[in-house]
Amino acid sequence: LHPAEISVVPSATFWARSRRATIAAEDASAAAGAPPRLALVAGPGLPGALAEVRQIRQAREADLLLPPDSSVQATLKTMAGADLAHLACHGQLRSDNPLFSSLLLSDGSLTLYEIVNSGVVPRRVVLAACHAGAEHRYAGGEVLGFASALMARGTAGLVAPTIPLPDGASVTLMTRLHQNVAGGATLPQALWEARASTDQEQPENYVAWSSVTAYGAA
Repeated sequence: LHPAEISVVPSATFWARSRRATIAAEDASAAAGAPPRLALVAGPGLPGALAEVRQIRQAREADLLLPPDSSVQATLKTMAGADLAHLACHGQLRSDNPLFSSLLLSDGSLTLYEIVNSGVVPRRVVLAACHAGAEHRYAGGEVLGFASALMARGTAGLVAPTIPLPDGASVTLMTRLHQNVAGGATLPQALWEARASTDQEQPENYVAWSSVTAYGAA
């Protein structure tokens, strides 16, 4: 329907903020001359998640946390200082209280509240976790979920699915996304290019192709 990248934002203010952060980060990266730091984390019980982060690491240098070492505290520590954090794990949306939506790690759940309260909010985040992109709407049009909460606290770009993903369905898509990011693309550009080259014949590939969404300008 639209032959270019598409990005979703909770508000125009968030878009402007994420765009300014993107420009500032690009200037800082050019001045430093060093590649942005990537953190990869896999949760328990998901062979596809392990395959995903391992394949991404083959394409890009990164810090890697695998079960049983991917605990809540180890994940927060690994995410600290990362320009881009990628978490492949089970996700749970709490529509009654979205701040208690969580990601399942090796020693238990990491809630959205714990992430934002810790101050560990990378500039870019990829959540390969079920429902991680879903937002709950309240009276008056306010929405709250991983995307809006993280962007409100400084994340300039996020990629996440809005529905459950079959384990392993996003391996190819996410690997291509990171290859595109390494080439200088923003997350919306990288996702669009990755989707354009994804085989949609397999049902699980189509689910990943249609549900993963980019948020923000980074």
